[in-house]
Amino acid sequence: MTNTPKQAIALADRQSTVGPKAETGMCLKMVRGCYGVPAKAEDAATAWADAEHRHPEANPLAIPYGAPVFWTGGSKGHGHIAISTGNGECWSTDIKRPGYFDHVRIAEIERKWGLKLVGWAEDVNGVRIWTAPVKPKPSRPSNWSKVRSDLLAALNSPAAKAIPKSRPVVRAFITLTRRRLTKLPKS
Repeated sequence: MTNTPKQAIALADRQSTVGPKAETGMCLKMVRGCYGVPAKAEDAATAWADAEHRHPEANPLAIPYGAPVFWTGGSKGHGHIAISTGNGECWSTDIKRPGYFDHVRIAEIERKWGLKLVGWAEDVNGVRIWTAPVKPKPSRPSNWSKVRSDLLAALNSPAAKAIPKSRPVVRAFITLTRRRLTKLPKS
């Protein structure tokens, strides 16, 4: 069963503190284990090349929470994979302690190992493990018609019209708000 990004991050965190220790150089095995993805690609570089939903990205801050992060290069060209925790950070194996996950800045991997950050993916070994969160559509209050009409009444009131010309920002706000409200549906 595939784990959610949140579950994968929790598993990496747990392995960091209680183990078990893995062999050095098994980043793909450990990361796919956290996601609950079966074996397929022989190394992280191949997993990146085979990913159907790749997002090339050089900015660590642009890599979303829970997505697998990829680097290419290395002495044997195997690359590296880790689990993003957002804000330019990740759970990575071997970076501080051989065989364990440690929470580090994504940029530290390039700086310490000389690997090239190539991006992140929504899938590993053909299994989709990350999808963009669905943003809820903003909802209108159930009494939207009344709210809209009350606002328009206030904006068209003698008090609103009496605002002096010496207050141009307030007058502009009222005018703009009135225009936008009249364009919105009544219900």
